[in-house]
Amino acid sequence: MIKSPLAKIFTVKVLGLAAACGTAGGVALAANAGAFSDHAHVTPQSHAPAAVVAAAPVQARPGTASTGHAGGTLADGTVADGTASTVDTSRAAGLCWEVASKAIGRAGQTVSGHPLSPAAAEQALASTQAGQALAEPAFASLAQAAGAAGYVPDYCAVLLSLPQFPQPGLVRDLPARVLSALPATLVDKLPAPMLAELPVWYLAQQPAHVLTGLPAGTIAGLPIPVISELPAPVITKLPSHTIAKLPIGVIAKLPTTTIARLPIPVVSQLPVPVLSRLPISVLSKCPVPVLAKLPAGVLAQLPASVQSGLPSSVLSQLKLG
Repeated sequence: MIKSPLAKIFTVKVLGLAAACGTAGGVALAANAGAFSDHAHVTPQSHAPAAVVAAAPVQARPGTASTGHAGGTLADGTVADGTASTVDTSRAAGLCWEVASKAIGRAGQTVSGHPLSPAAAEQALASTQAGQALAEPAFASLAQAAGAAGYVPDYCAVLLSLPQFPQPGLVRDLPARVLSALPATLVDKLPAPMLAELPVWYLAQQPAHVLTGLPAGTIAGLPIPVISELPAPVITKLPSHTIAKLPIGVIAKLPTTTIARLPIPVVSQLPVPVLSRLPISVLSKCPVPVLAKLPAGVLAQLPASVQSGLPSSVLSQLKLG
């Protein structure tokens, strides 16, 4: 439900947004204003919420469409490869603000004085009034862009950079075409807790700098090739059984304290220079063929019980040393 503080909040009419943006995205909003310019409880403002301004000019991730896609934009708001264009994403952001405003109006609140805040929009989109507003024909294109009306709140949460998903239980079910077409700049701005709620297949496509802030448990669920590209400080926080699956070349670059807690079969595959830095307590557990490769200075530190198991040729070199 919309709480009473929302009565003090003022929302933005999309025509006002287009004028304020002054960007290609703003022009796109103005061009499409006919779809939602007759909605109530919206008053023109000279300043648009920052999230709308950000949504307008951004580009989708590699492999998604842009306004200049060679395939052209289809009547349903997609381009030839099935993804949403940047212009339509900008228009959807404007419709998201309109749905939130409609929800506030349906709750019997009067908004005046300030632009609608992201927190207020999130609360409005989570309300039952938002579902009622989405039943209006004017928002049919928004529901189509999100994949279904039930996905609209979480879809809008990304487009408007809201503080959290209004319906987090549904975000993992967003259609692949919808997630793949999300502007990269907006996805990069999502807080780590929100990112962690997105599907694994989608997270696996994100650049390393987006993934580094995710909880260790979420990162551990990503494909090994993706984890391997993450910075060492991020990898060291993962469970040992996950690190043990990484390529030896990646493990070799990790801190000694991290390597020391890995299973011996994994440790035994490491290059000699890396092994030589490990604690004697760890080396003592390694197979004899592995120990035989170590420098004499390292072997001399091994317990006598371990040294006695070394080949005579190695022992003779150890004594000479």
